[in-house]
Amino acid sequence: VGGEIHVGATVTKPTSTTLATTSDDPVAFVNGGSVTVKNNLDAGGYTLGAAGKRSRTSEQGMQEISGSLDIELQGTTMRDALLNQSDLSLLLTFEHASTIGASSHPTLQVYIPNIRFNDSLPQDADGKPISTSMNFVGLDSLAASTSTIYICYQSTDTAL
Repeated sequence: VGGEIHVGATVTKPTSTTLATTSDDPVAFVNGGSVTVKNNLDAGGYTLGAAGKRSRTSEQGMQEISGSLDIELQGTTMRDALLNQSDLSLLLTFEHASTIGASSHPTLQVYIPNIRFNDSLPQDADGKPISTSMNFVGLDSLAASTSTIYICYQSTDTAL
């Protein structure tokens, strides 16, 4: 189990055969928290006389991603990223202890490429590691090849 926050686009997004990966050190570790995704799908358009089908094209709502994270900051890089409103990415990996196949483990991974925290800066902890709880929102980077969130599950009976 691991949760990390990275600065910028340092995480390689998942594909149909691999989970998201990074070689960079995280600027913060996640100790707990929650992630909420609202798809804002259009539920209307069903009218009398449409034979139970939509009488118009469905409208696409903007997806909303938000949550709260209990994090422990690593050095001053996270502080600087918060001050500069730098792009941050969230990578959560949940790996089961049992082995499947030769060396794989059942794994659930959540990757949000662009998040912003909407709380004030964490306070100094008098020389101790800084741990805090902060709220965040997921942003759409507006790149054609990038989703706002990736959720991958790897096991012997499913592909990514």
